[in-house]
Amino acid sequence: MSVYPLPSLVFLEDFSGNWETYKQELYQIFLDSIVNKLTFLNLPISCRYFQPIGEMHRCFWHLISEGALNDEDRIPDMRRCERIRWIAHLINNYQDSAITCWENKRSSNNNTVLWLPPENYMVILSKRKNYYLLTTAYVHSKGKARSNQKEMEIYKDPRKS
Repeated sequence: MSVYPLPSLVFLEDFSGNWETYKQELYQIFLDSIVNKLTFLNLPISCRYFQPIGEMHRCFWHLISEGALNDEDRIPDMRRCERIRWIAHLINNYQDSAITCWENKRSSNNNTVLWLPPENYMVILSKRKNYYLLTTAYVHSKGKARSNQKEMEIYKDPRKS
């Protein structure tokens, strides 16, 4: 299996610009392809639900929005929304050589980064005792690619453990 071709993007325009209908479709994709469906290195991937936002997983809102650390103050990011299908696809294809992978530490979290450099796209998983927590996924700036390259040289690739 190969990471390419990537799943099709989901555009707001395909829903006549109706944000509520679009958000419901994105949420259904999230439920159908991510929640209780994924594993990484033989461990399940969990999604934060505690304190849902508008009856939706807190994790979902974080995946489709940007900004403040306080999830309620974040705003939708169309690039994140459009790529909702890419999250499961990258995780399911994590062994593909097109995906770069390394571990890092951010505050108290031990993270695993799945990075698809040609697309400037990243999925972040936080390691827990017996599972991974899907933390976020996003399109990064070109400047972030330089720091990713440096970080990859320092940290190990967990796929090679």
